[in-house]
Amino acid sequence: MENSKQSRTSEDKDGVDMFSKLPDPILHLILSHLQGTEEVIRTSILSTRWRNLWTSVPSIDIDYSRRLNPHQEFKKNKFEEFLSRVLENNSLDLDSFRLSCANYYNMPTVKQWIDAAVKRNVKVLDLMFCIGDEYDEIELPNSLMTCDSLEVLRLYLFGRCLHLPYRCRGFSRLRVLELNDMMLFDGGLVTDLLKKCPLLEDLKLKKLAFGQKMEMVDGDFHCSIQISCPKLVFLELTSYIGNFNFTSKGLDSLKKAVINLNGSPPELMRRNICELFAGIFHVESLSLNPFTILKCIDAASLPNLKTLELRTTVDDFPMDDLIQTLQQYTRLEALHLIIQDVFSYQRRNLWRSAHLKLDEVEARRILTCHLTRVEFVEFNGENPSLLMARSLLMYGDALEEMVFSWGDKDKYPRKSMETLKKMSKYRKASSTVKLITLLRE
Repeated sequence: MENSKQSRTSEDKDGVDMFSKLPDPILHLILSHLQGTEEVIRTSILSTRWRNLWTSVPSIDIDYSRRLNPHQEFKKNKFEEFLSRVLENNSLDLDSFRLSCANYYNMPTVKQWIDAAVKRNVKVLDLMFCIGDEYDEIELPNSLMTCDSLEVLRLYLFGRCLHLPYRCRGFSRLRVLELNDMMLFDGGLVTDLLKKCPLLEDLKLKKLAFGQKMEMVDGDFHCSIQISCPKLVFLELTSYIGNFNFTSKGLDSLKKAVINLNGSPPELMRRNICELFAGIFHVESLSLNPFTILKCIDAASLPNLKTLELRTTVDDFPMDDLIQTLQQYTRLEALHLIIQDVFSYQRRNLWRSAHLKLDEVEARRILTCHLTRVEFVEFNGENPSLLMARSLLMYGDALEEMVFSWGDKDKYPRKSMETLKKMSKYRKASSTVKLITLLRE
């Protein structure tokens, strides 16, 4: 006790707590985990030691929607002055810069902020903004398109048109690229950009739409993006494709793909999907919708597939379709299901009897081979998922884990235990299967 008092007395004499005695790199790491640069700057009131510490933190996260008072009116001028001051330390390299400013500023102002980040050799750049009218083009500054330090680039443009330069030098160090919610006029420019990112490992093309500058094919407008990235490990395509398609070439390193394309007539969709999967046949993990897995892909074309994730509704993916899928992909080791809809009383009765209509010998043959893990993702206690889980437990001799990943943190404490109690009463083909419930962040 006396030693404890002496220790506190010694601290008071120095006027510095032990926390503040930590070296700058450790404090920078701690500060970088706070929610936004605004919170980081508030630590300057703690002591003299902390007054200017925020200016040397190598990450900046500025979001116009974060305010002390959420009902307070947004003040454009103060936000602009604040951001300019945060970026003015040119002597310090930036690990990351995240900016969300919606449509409050014109392109010259946003360009100044991007230029400032590039001058500080930014490695991770995450931009969410839009300018002008819906069909105004956003042309990224030349400083960004020639940035040699960039390793991660994420662009979210709220449906605006992105104008890529015709002579893009590419990014020699870029590992992650995400283009989200934007319109493109020329798929060829995207193809060219991807070819000039030799180290790209993670590519997300989400909510893309195409304008009118497209080539004519078979009497119709058509646009194509070819993905040719030899180092690519993860690919996500979730877009409204309309009259354009994705093709792939040389994706020998690809391990996982998330594909959710819509907006084309069924026949055109099948052709587009076939062209895409011709280059990604060796993937080990896939996330798809039921139409794609059942109508567009030949199971023999995916010999290495071990994990399959399906996002669907009960009406779109009844039990018969699940069995058909498992019949075709006999080497699956893990199945992730995201069941989204609540269905009618009549549909519920059909599902309750679905597993009884299933031939038991055939069901055991389908599920015994390799399927060891089933996960219900974004689960919230809905009956469709529970009925499907019951059938899988009844016939899955090889099952080792069945996981219920909850998406609703309010329901989780009470409902998760109810779910486990209910599932524990069902007959199980595997005596060693574990029932697991967890809350996804």
